[in-house]
Formats: sequence, C-alpha cells, structure tokens
Amino acid sequence: MRTLIWAIIIASGVSVGMTGCAGEGAHAPVQFATHPVSDAGDAALISGTLQERAGCIYLKAGDRLVLPVFPEDVRYEDGSLRFGDLRLALGSEASFSGGLSPSAHGASIPEACSRTQELWFAYTAE
Repeated sequence: MRTLIWAIIIASGVSVGMTGCAGEGAHAPVQFATHPVSDAGDAALISGTLQERAGCIYLKAGDRLVLPVFPEDVRYEDGSLRFGDLRLALGSEASFSGGLSPSAHGASIPEACSRTQELWFAYTAE
C-alpha cells in the first residue's frame, strides 16, 4: 500500500513539475488581420516598417501605427509574411497598395490586434 501511495505522490509531483515548465521558451503565434481576396482598392500606397506588438503585426508609417488588413491568402512563416511570392520580414521596410478604412467591414481581426488603430486594407505589396 505504501508503494502505491508513494507512486501516486511521485507521479503527481512530476505532473505538476512538467506543467510549470511547459510555457518556457514557447511563443504565442503572431497574428494579423485579413480580408477576402480582391483586386479592388489599390489606388493609394503606404510605406513603413513591419512590427510585431503584443502578438499582432502592425505597420509603423512615420509617426502613425497602422493595422494592415491583408488578403486572406497571406501567410506568416519563419518570422516573415508570405505575400504571394514576396517574403516580408518583421522589422523590414514594406509598401502596400490599398487604402484606409474607417470600418472593419468584411475583415477578420484577431483579438490580439487593437481595433483602435487605423485600418489599411492592403491589396498588393512591394
């Protein structure tokens, strides 16, 4: 009986110890806003630096922080956005055609991304 009790105590201790270590070194995935793929709205251009803040991708354009809303087919892999054949690394300069929108109509904006930022619906990238 004592052996069984010690086995349960040891197993419980290992389980608690393993749970405490599970988060070390793990990073939350980077998220970004998206919109349905379309060829509309590419009359303007914005340029800036891609930044990650609190798990969301933003564009620092001069003194403005803009939430880019990318086409749904854009992917994030290995620290870079895949925008068609173009790879855009976080911290790099990027330009996006599109336009500002006062509403998020039709967009998918993750909880990690602040809805108080200006929304830039991006259609192409340079």
